[in-house]
Amino acid sequence: MEITSEEKLKHILWEYLEDKGYRVSGEVKLPSGFKIDLVARTEDGRYIGYEVKGSIDKGFEAHREGLPKYRQGLFDELYLVMPKEQVFKPDEGVTYIEVVKEWDPRQQKVGVLSIDREGKVHEEKPSPKLQRKGEIKLKRNEEWLKHHIWSCYEKEGYFVEGEAFVLKDKKSLQKELYGKGAFPENLLDKIDLCVFEKENDFPVGIEVKWKRIGKRTVKDLFKYAESRCLKQLYLAVPPDRILKATKLEGVGDVYGILTYEPLSNNIEIKVEAPELTPELDGLIYLPRSEKSTYSVYKFGYPTKIPVGKLFDLVKEEPDLYFYIRFKRVLHYEYLRGYKKVEIDGVKIYYTKDIEQPVLQLVNMRP
Repeated sequence: MEITSEEKLKHILWEYLEDKGYRVSGEVKLPSGFKIDLVARTEDGRYIGYEVKGSIDKGFEAHREGLPKYRQGLFDELYLVMPKEQVFKPDEGVTYIEVVKEWDPRQQKVGVLSIDREGKVHEEKPSPKLQRKGEIKLKRNEEWLKHHIWSCYEKEGYFVEGEAFVLKDKKSLQKELYGKGAFPENLLDKIDLCVFEKENDFPVGIEVKWKRIGKRTVKDLFKYAESRCLKQLYLAVPPDRILKATKLEGVGDVYGILTYEPLSNNIEIKVEAPELTPELDGLIYLPRSEKSTYSVYKFGYPTKIPVGKLFDLVKEEPDLYFYIRFKRVLHYEYLRGYKKVEIDGVKIYYTKDIEQPVLQLVNMRP
């Protein structure tokens, strides 16, 4: 399943810049207090800033509001980065750059890069040379650790996503379901990394921490473990935090510990994670109005997923939550009152009874 997310775009760009011999840092805090997605220092000492956006709408927003805040004598060059398909607007027959030029002839002194679905980086518009007055300190941080863990798993042939959706734990779901009307965003959490051995397998979740490791971290890990959509869970920390991490509550019983070793460029499992019991693959929400768009989420992925035909088949049943096994055939154990539809060979079981929500009651067995 091919999904373009900002996290994946940042990861691809980071790899591309490192391959060019640049030193790269992520989520770099600037003197103004703002953060920029990536900063690269070239071999000849130039500093280049990159703001990554996953859609053309976010690109326009960055051009109007975000990028001007970064042009304060901090960079030699500055780029906006977007997916290749977002740089061109086929419905209007114009490029993003042409649209920007119409309402800002100076184009705010920003270059444009694009990344295609094969992971290749293209320069759509070079950045003008800016007047840099100082230097930015590039430090190793949580983003640096996350990127290198991601790279190590990819090199081993795993499929990886960042800032991925997982379902909230049952206690949190109860509050959302009976409190706020159960909009899909209120039912979901995000975890730093999800690693799939196979693309349609249940993922291994990884929460990445750099320095601050304490009660809040443990609380979040216990919630992820109870999400029923991860097969294992790890806390990733730098080598100098391993001793502290291994003393946390739940280590070895709920989650494991891993680290990234820069010298060997490898991941080391310090405490093996136990096997969890995943049950659920995804969430589909149908709104009441036909004019509204429905929302489809696959756990372990960072963005909504387009699924055709669904609304037409079940539009007579509004405000339902569906839990779906993507590209699998499974036997379900389900309670009285559940209905069934079949879409493209995938069986979906659901209920209208919000007092006995499907997300509590459905168990799935391969």
